[in-house]
Amino acid sequence: MYTSLHSKENEQTRAEGAKKPPQKTASSSKTIVKQTNPFEIIQRLRTNPGSLTYNDINLLQKTIGNSATSQFLKELQESQSLYTVKSGDTLGEIAEKYHTTVETFKNLNNIKDINRIYPGQKLKIPAPDKSSPQPHKVQNKTQDKAQDKVQEKNSDNGAINIDMLKDKISSYIDFKYTDKSGKESKKIQLPYQWGGDSGKGKWSVEEMNKNMQKLGLTADDPKLQEKVSANPQAAGIDCSGFVLQVINAATNGLAVQYYKKVFKIPTDNVLHWGVSAANMTSTQCSKKIATFSEVRPGDYIRFDGGGHIGIVYEVSGDTILYAHSSGSKGPHKASVKVSQAGKSSLNLASEGTFSDWDGGYSAAIKKLFNYICRPDFASYKQDENSPEQKTGI
Repeated sequence: MYTSLHSKENEQTRAEGAKKPPQKTASSSKTIVKQTNPFEIIQRLRTNPGSLTYNDINLLQKTIGNSATSQFLKELQESQSLYTVKSGDTLGEIAEKYHTTVETFKNLNNIKDINRIYPGQKLKIPAPDKSSPQPHKVQNKTQDKAQDKVQEKNSDNGAINIDMLKDKISSYIDFKYTDKSGKESKKIQLPYQWGGDSGKGKWSVEEMNKNMQKLGLTADDPKLQEKVSANPQAAGIDCSGFVLQVINAATNGLAVQYYKKVFKIPTDNVLHWGVSAANMTSTQCSKKIATFSEVRPGDYIRFDGGGHIGIVYEVSGDTILYAHSSGSKGPHKASVKVSQAGKSSLNLASEGTFSDWDGGYSAAIKKLFNYICRPDFASYKQDENSPEQKTGI
């Protein structure tokens, strides 16, 4: 935009600007210079959008044309508000706050690596995505009630923002490391790390990146993948940690509030404390899905009697697409094609064709399938007889 507008500037415009004498207001003796150079007006408005006048618009239309003026005003409106990044912020959290997507923030601000923003950085705030959850007017002690009003996106699955769900999943599965010098690595397969009671295996991608920097890893190291795989405690995540991170982002923090209440977790750092796969998929705090037509993004897949969990991110045709972090594989995507008989029973252990890491693993995960379930985040109300917290992945 800068180039196209600047190219419209010409000698005639500059000459006209030079001919115009300074004007004075009746109420002030101060001299006010009327700007007739479109480039100067544009520069002023970029610095101070609130100073826009009808005279500015008229002059821009006369000098650079109606189309270019309209485009500039549109960009100006989108960039009027800026967000200053604070320590601990993530792009996903900022995007959630302004009810848009990480991709929209990334494109508007020309961000090369969504995992690399820094305190003090100024980010343009895009216009809210009309199909995303609408802003909350209450963001304080009554936030719990406000969260219940988060609206769905392309789904009847309560408070799930599907774009955010997919973005967060991709941030783990398509992870690229940024070292201290700012260099970005090729895609890295993050390892699996059981969290247990240690808090490890529950990392956000931003925390993983910082942990890797502390290890002194460099993005262009040909053995980077090997070193990352050898340090799962710094850059690994378990199945429940992965699912909790992505579902919490997709519900704008509602998932953490829900599990903190239902399991009476004695810390605000629920993401690190962890919630077991068995608890997340328990019928005490989620509802079993009976048929294929009911499956939605954000639903959980329970495996191995609650020993493992995956999360659905899309349903396409007769196939359920899901993501999970397992064994030595770490976070990755998989799918299960549902037969006609399976669509009514949803017994995927016999009526589903799993496509996972490889053939052997696909056959193994199929045998471990239990059911698909959905936590009722949107309408949740605390039950005095909440189930006790269990330890596990």
